[in-house]
Amino acid sequence: MGGVIVDYEDAGYRALFEGAADGVLVADDDGAYVDANPAAVRMFGVDRDALIGSRVTDYVIEDDDVFLDHWTTFVSSEGESGRVHIRRGDGEVIVCDYNATTNFVPGRHLSILRDVTAMVEAQQHREQSEDRFRRMLDALDLLALVTDLDGRVTFINRAMLSSLGVDLDHVVGEQLARSHPGGETQHAAYLSAIANDEITPEWENEIVVADGSRRRISWSSAFVRDARGRIEAVASIGEDVTLHRQLEEQVRHAVRVESLGRLAGGVAHDFNNFLTVVLGHAEMLSAAPELAATSRDHVDHIKAGIDSAKRLTRQLLAFGRQQVMEAHDVSIGSALDRLRIMFAPMLGVAIAVDVVRRAEDDVVFIDPSQLDQVLVNLALNARDAMPHGGTLRFEVSTSEIDAAGAAHLGISAGRYVTLTVADTGDGIPADVLDQIFEPFVTTKPVGVGTGLGLSTAYGIITQSGGAISVTSQQGHGATFTIHLPVRQHREANPTAAPAGSGERAIVPTVNVGTVLLVEDDPQVRAVIERVLTRAGYDVDAYESPLGALEAISRKAPSLVLTDVVMPDLDGFELAERVRSLDAGIPVLFMSGYVDASRLAEISSGGQTIDLIAKPFTSVELLTRVAAALPRD
Repeated sequence: MGGVIVDYEDAGYRALFEGAADGVLVADDDGAYVDANPAAVRMFGVDRDALIGSRVTDYVIEDDDVFLDHWTTFVSSEGESGRVHIRRGDGEVIVCDYNATTNFVPGRHLSILRDVTAMVEAQQHREQSEDRFRRMLDALDLLALVTDLDGRVTFINRAMLSSLGVDLDHVVGEQLARSHPGGETQHAAYLSAIANDEITPEWENEIVVADGSRRRISWSSAFVRDARGRIEAVASIGEDVTLHRQLEEQVRHAVRVESLGRLAGGVAHDFNNFLTVVLGHAEMLSAAPELAATSRDHVDHIKAGIDSAKRLTRQLLAFGRQQVMEAHDVSIGSALDRLRIMFAPMLGVAIAVDVVRRAEDDVVFIDPSQLDQVLVNLALNARDAMPHGGTLRFEVSTSEIDAAGAAHLGISAGRYVTLTVADTGDGIPADVLDQIFEPFVTTKPVGVGTGLGLSTAYGIITQSGGAISVTSQQGHGATFTIHLPVRQHREANPTAAPAGSGERAIVPTVNVGTVLLVEDDPQVRAVIERVLTRAGYDVDAYESPLGALEAISRKAPSLVLTDVVMPDLDGFELAERVRSLDAGIPVLFMSGYVDASRLAEISSGGQTIDLIAKPFTSVELLTRVAAALPRD
């Protein structure tokens, strides 16, 4: 009080002294209490007579010598404030905040104490609760984050620190959202939510983690409010859903591809029937001796167009995994060695071809000609991506794919031959990459290519039990990765040559038996019947499988030639009925497409499938019919 002498015995001051809610004590220079108000007496839990004359050190919990030194310093000062622990008369320890003034009258020192024990205990309880809460959040694999009204981090758990790969000091107090993709937009939405008192409880964003990759996080957020209901923070719990979203996208892609495949199969079935009719009549017209040379040239152009259309539909069927495959054991490395000779003139001198074989055991079970088609398609795409030259690298290895990797690729876990095809070209634009295996998706200019090369490769590889994927960064080339299951049970002589490459047409010139023809399309049926009749076969033609069965029960034919996709019974069901009537009757199937799952079902049952794909030439038809007929 600046040396001002106050007569605290004055009636007015005494009334304030006695009526104060806080404890008020007066001590002399030696620290002995000479006066205390009723509140102080109650606070210390002793009688007033016992309190007066006792010393400060009798109640303050502190080493006496230390406290006396402190008291000596205090007496020579103008006063101080702080917190002290007091042991009451009943032994209970309380916590008091004090303000003390020295020499408010000469030799008298005034202390005002307030019991803050309940407040301190509440604070301790709060801190303990917060500590338990923090330890609980640190134990979670989930990401936990608390941000203030400006979006600055006030709490972050260990899981999120680990994901981000940073120290606590680097993020607390930072506006973390701004350092991640779309951060400014997220920060603006955050401030808007607080201003409008409306938060989006469920939301997602991307964060950049320690290795530089991006992870997709699904957040649940809520406002943290004070006792008056005012927003003081936002608490968020996040879950890494990157793999989940990738799997969802794979499912969507698989459904989209499956739908496109079914559409392609349905279109190809009808289109191949049309082509069979047109091709059959074109061949018969071409064989007419009275046809003029000019007309014959036109017919040849028609047949060439049909051949192009046939390749197109077979590409669509390959994408839809509805193409008939003639699988054999094939060494991928050997296939590459053979094709490498062809790559040089096809790719040009500006492109270097590098083949690396890191696996001795690289045999897979696949249609050799279709494997060649995949490799050639990838090589041609690489050539187009490197107009000024570059390097095309084929690398063959083996790898063990675990359950997680297999689920990501859509295949079964196990051992696979892995082929990577990498170029140093322009790369694939990001907006095309996700659809690159779908039909008619292409990075080439309009009019260049059909956009079916990669979709065909996709169908062939997946139908063979494998997977094909691509990674690319524009301007830094593209890498295609193919996984095919390692062949467990092998043929005696694995081959890399297309099956049937040395076959020649066998066309009979005399009547060698009766062919029972079953085809529901009348135009296709008429063309086939005419070709077979001209070749010397007796032909019994039926539109309905049920009618054909009735005829077979009366007289067995030499061969049943049947379409696969028909009403009432499909060709495979018809064949089962035929075998139940006479197991010796051979069956030759024909179809514009074959459902892959149905084909696999029939094959797994041990049934032999002899199938000719529509559209076919007269020579192809007669060759297959002659080969299917029993020999004496």
